[in-house]
Amino acid sequence: MTGFFELIEQAKSGDMEKQYELGNAYFFEYLGMKRDVNLAEYWYNKAAEQGHSGALCQLGYMNDGGGLGYKYEEAANLYTRSAKKGEVTAMWNLGKLFGEGHGVPRMPDIAEQWFIEAATKGDAHDKYTMGFKYQYAMFGLPKDPTKMLYWYNEAAKLDDVDALRTLAQMNATGKFVEENLAMAAELSERADVIEGII
Repeated sequence: MTGFFELIEQAKSGDMEKQYELGNAYFFEYLGMKRDVNLAEYWYNKAAEQGHSGALCQLGYMNDGGGLGYKYEEAANLYTRSAKKGEVTAMWNLGKLFGEGHGVPRMPDIAEQWFIEAATKGDAHDKYTMGFKYQYAMFGLPKDPTKMLYWYNEAAKLDDVDALRTLAQMNATGKFVEENLAMAAELSERADVIEGII
């Protein structure tokens, strides 16, 4: 890992990855740094000026109650720029803003589109999260058992433990699916193996 003084020199030379990393050092308190929101913002802005998607997303978060107050319109703008560059976290956060109507009109259909894009491009746990949102009708999404099961199954195919345990419980109780104790046991065993329990 780059030392702090080397990181500063590289950031000052215009390396946007190092500028982003330095912003993270100030925001998340690593490399021995104390949290300094102003310096984090400064370095994130330097990286964002060069189009760094992570820096744009982090600035969005900071304007979404993460250190710079609740400037939802600014957060939505930053998340949009980041999401269009493929940043999955920005897609989730933008969907949340549209689902709640913060900084943008409340538009559940647009929220759903961003959530689906995030789940599609994201990892196994992102797929589980999408199923969870449909199960509990979060951020303007409808309760939709069919879509919920689709996303839980997509996550389970990639060995997401939460998805495996959720599907195991559903199969054991017959909730949302036909009761299938053999399937419940199989899914639970897969989760146990992944977690190193057996």
